Amino acid sequence: MNTKNTTEFLRSNIGRSVGAMLPVLLAVGVAALGLIAAAAPAQAQLNRAPYLQALSGTSATISWRTSTPEDSRVQYGSAPGLLTRESTRAASVKTHDVSLTDLVPGTRYYYSVGSSSTVHAGDDADHWFDTAPAAGSAAPFTAWLIGDSGSLGVSGAGINQLIIRNQALAFMGGNPDLVIHAGDIAYPWGTLTAFTNNYFGVYADILRNHVGWPTPGNHDETVVTGSDPVTETGPYFEAFSPPTAGQSGGVASGTELYYSFDYGNAHFISLDSHFSDSTASSAMLQWLFEDLAATTQPWLIAFWHHPPYTKGTHDSDLFSDGQGRHQNMRENALSLLEAGGVDLVLTGHSHAYERSFLVNGVYCPSCGAAPDLATPDFATISAAGHVLDAGDGSPAGDGAYSKSPGLNSNEGAVHIVAGHSGGYRLGLVSLHPVMYFAEDVGGSVVLDFNGSSVTVSNIQQGGAVSDSFTIVKRVEACAQDSDCDDANPCTDDSCTLPAGDCAYTPNSASCSDGDVCNGVEICDGAGGCIIDVAPLVCGDGDSCTVDLCDAVTGCYNVAVAEYSCLDAGKLQFAVSDQDDDSKDKLKWAWIKGEALTVAGFGDLDEETTYSLCVYDYQGGTAVYSTQLDVGPGVPFARAGKKGWKYKDKLGVADGLSKIKMASGAAGKSKIIMLAKGVNVPLAASFSAEAMFAADTQLGVGLINSDGRCWRTVFTAADIKKNTASTFKAKVKQ
Repeated sequence: MNTKNTTEFLRSNIGRSVGAMLPVLLAVGVAALGLIAAAAPAQAQLNRAPYLQALSGTSATISWRTSTPEDSRVQYGSAPGLLTRESTRAASVKTHDVSLTDLVPGTRYYYSVGSSSTVHAGDDADHWFDTAPAAGSAAPFTAWLIGDSGSLGVSGAGINQLIIRNQALAFMGGNPDLVIHAGDIAYPWGTLTAFTNNYFGVYADILRNHVGWPTPGNHDETVVTGSDPVTETGPYFEAFSPPTAGQSGGVASGTELYYSFDYGNAHFISLDSHFSDSTASSAMLQWLFEDLAATTQPWLIAFWHHPPYTKGTHDSDLFSDGQGRHQNMRENALSLLEAGGVDLVLTGHSHAYERSFLVNGVYCPSCGAAPDLATPDFATISAAGHVLDAGDGSPAGDGAYSKSPGLNSNEGAVHIVAGHSGGYRLGLVSLHPVMYFAEDVGGSVVLDFNGSSVTVSNIQQGGAVSDSFTIVKRVEACAQDSDCDDANPCTDDSCTLPAGDCAYTPNSASCSDGDVCNGVEICDGAGGCIIDVAPLVCGDGDSCTVDLCDAVTGCYNVAVAEYSCLDAGKLQFAVSDQDDDSKDKLKWAWIKGEALTVAGFGDLDEETTYSLCVYDYQGGTAVYSTQLDVGPGVPFARAGKKGWKYKDKLGVADGLSKIKMASGAAGKSKIIMLAKGVNVPLAASFSAEAMFAADTQLGVGLINSDGRCWRTVFTAADIKKNTASTFKAKVKQ
């Protein structure tokens, strides 16, 4: 690799522009800063807030990650302050997975996580989960489908992921019961920090209460630390603990790569199109055959990463696109699923939204010659009987897609490609012959299950519903509206005749407490309304603020360095913008401050993002900010006994050329950060006099993605120089 290519590679993999990194802090769970910063420096801290996995009616797994290894304990019970049960693991680990058993279906449990000596989070009204309803229950539930969402770590794309998230939550009126991820969970690669920031941070307030179900994508492997499917080690496998023993329903798979689970009256199957062999005689498809034969649920949904049908940013008809992964899943897995009565097939990979007609059997011998196996045009597959319903699937249009009760072979499925949830590098070449609708607009998909029907809606990044359809299993569940009463005053209950299907339409009626059900409040099911606004819904897009919400104030934003930070000792801050860009300079030095440990600052075993924020201290408004990335595999870094050093001699990383960290007792610790040359992140219109007014107090804070922060406040007396091109300030304590 020549010098120019080396530089471009480093720029694309470790360089970050200011615009790209501004939203990153939002993605690491900034609402937990107060909890984390209050801990003693030597104590383990939460790097990932607790999240729910492998849920069933009688069991659940609670996971979290700490900055240093320790044992694991989950306390749980019927209410905050009444956590009378506990489950523990003695092993000292950073990634904690604790299983809870002997639970009651359809029951809410509150919990806390920590070690045998410390509680890191929970035992409050925010940390709870509901066990799954008993298998076969026809109670309504909502699933949220996202794919290729992890764009927060990609230049210029991060804010799209947050907007898409918030629009879906607004449409659902709260959090979904479960989250299905169709792969490519973290860009650009599935490193430890990418998963932490781009998935567990962005969706932290959802995942702590509601279960997430992943499937691996091609970007979920990593070029840095390696996700090994043979040993099932590495960041992907460390992050997720699916039900390999069949504890959530279905047949035990014995592997984290593919698995199944039941929720309500639906059976979900997660397959692996990236790592696993998907040929006809493979272990995965042998397991799939056994799992399909065992389920008795009336709904069957399958999901994986590489779509059987797509003409978006990938082409499922080309063998060279994915090296046959699309074709193998279409020819081998799909034929088994259709024989098993599959209703929905959910995938990602192609960065677009695509939705099919109700189709069946669109695979060889209907396809063209190997190796590409090109799909025939719509007229050909329709004439061959593969399009079972060519309508739009909408009850208000051509009518819902209709199927027989239960699971019946080859009655058709609807395919959804949802690789648009990061709003990143979207594209659409053409409309695939099996597709009714497609668009290259960012968004996500909501699946509302309601007994004998499921309604699927695509929610665009701007909030519009661009596509919606319904599948009905023909069951006479009701004869009149009263048969459909769900005891929820926030829905209008009706019986649709002659099909005999119950429908539940959200309304704006008043609950018994006089409040109105709306996008901020939801009905608690007992006649009252409750606040359901998550902190990230209140996100202002500013990485220098903590975004919060309470029942009295609603949304409010607090400057990070004003919220909970260690006071710096001696501190220097300087910015210089010269006509010769090679002489531009930024320096932040924190010396002789509070006691500092390597783990507390961020060591080279962990990828860490640092956000440097300068703001009007009295007004709390950020006037300047930049963010910096370091971590394993980054060149120019070396560790020592008391800290580590980073020196970018080539100047390839935007915003960072040198950093030095030295741990020590109070008054002995040191952090120095320097950026210089053309990579200093300064706007073309930069003016120190305009940004840093001499008559205001300036707060300067450094925040890392482990939740630690350091700050100081400059007054006019501390400012040594303030001209259009240069600002210098110094505090001695």
